[in-house]
Amino acid sequence: MRSATRERAIEHYRSLGLPLFPYTVEGNGFKNWPNPAMMAGFEHLLPKVRVFGVALPSGFVVIDIDADRGGDLAALERAFGALPPTLTVQTPSGPANKHLYFRTAESLRSSTALGGLFPGIDFLGTGKPVKAASSYRLTGDHQREIEVPYYFQRPILEPAPLPAALEQVWRARQSPELEAVGFEESPGGRLATWEKRFVRNQLKRELQRVAEAGPGGRHDVLMSAAFRVFRDAALLGEDPHQYDQKITEAYLESGGTDYPELEKQLHYTKLFAAKNPRCRPSFSARHRDVDPDVAEWADRAHATCKKNQGNKRELVSVLARSARPDPDGRFVVRTAGTVMAEMIKVDQSRVSRFLAELEADGFLHSGSGQYTLEGDHWVPHWRLDQ
Repeated sequence: MRSATRERAIEHYRSLGLPLFPYTVEGNGFKNWPNPAMMAGFEHLLPKVRVFGVALPSGFVVIDIDADRGGDLAALERAFGALPPTLTVQTPSGPANKHLYFRTAESLRSSTALGGLFPGIDFLGTGKPVKAASSYRLTGDHQREIEVPYYFQRPILEPAPLPAALEQVWRARQSPELEAVGFEESPGGRLATWEKRFVRNQLKRELQRVAEAGPGGRHDVLMSAAFRVFRDAALLGEDPHQYDQKITEAYLESGGTDYPELEKQLHYTKLFAAKNPRCRPSFSARHRDVDPDVAEWADRAHATCKKNQGNKRELVSVLARSARPDPDGRFVVRTAGTVMAEMIKVDQSRVSRFLAELEADGFLHSGSGQYTLEGDHWVPHWRLDQ
């Protein structure tokens, strides 16, 4: 039943000329940084992933009504008149939460300014991703997860023309084509020499990884490596913008020539890097045999520890060294609290308090006698079917 529903949804979107792409298996996407699966060659994954999306092309926009954030369709219609019946996708959040698809005569970018006038409503334009009907959102916890679908509201209509009054205001308030990128002041001058050397070597390895990438995974490698290069450069106190050319040269050296609008994609990746700066490599530079994702998790957790919390930092290090991947791709720790207390030479009550603090801060999730490291781990799309 589900596969048939997915196939019908894919067929309908394609009949409208809307390009489709798979999200990660968890449905998390790439948090607004360029998704390599939006490039050609990944269509065969659309029936396999939990979430797939529409990449809005020129001539289409979506009004995303999120009632949970205060979005009020009635308020929008009081300002611009009743919206015409149109293609509508119901989201898992509830009956008042909808994606309304409209056509425009010309390309129209998203408008955060218009969204500011109508809280809880996002005005999504050319290039923005939108989760598609027959995708599923996971709710619940690790013990009992429930899939709730996105679905077409019936009758399934063609996208209607965007009302002229609304389009006029939207066009006047559409966001700049490229948002300015501003990196915060880097702690580069305060890094220890061994930390600087470690970060610089990692930066060089990422550029080399791009240069050596082969067909199939080249796009994934390019964007994930670019994200790390920009963050490493900012951490070292260097100008990240100077690495655009170096990344492009490495990509061309790998044989890549088919990535459209590379300059713009690097800009968006840089923007994401600026909003998600890298912490000092206080753990990762000393424990190079630990999985890089886990090591970065430990760096972030270390950064939240106060100067007098040496034992808590030691516990973070113990958790990182003890973490092992489970079949779902999560990193879990099954070491008992008593054992961890012995390892860092403190009583178990302090270990329990530190673990509770890490869980409250979003670094851990406890359950079934184990701790799961909470982090932004993702699966490259070109590996999903292997």
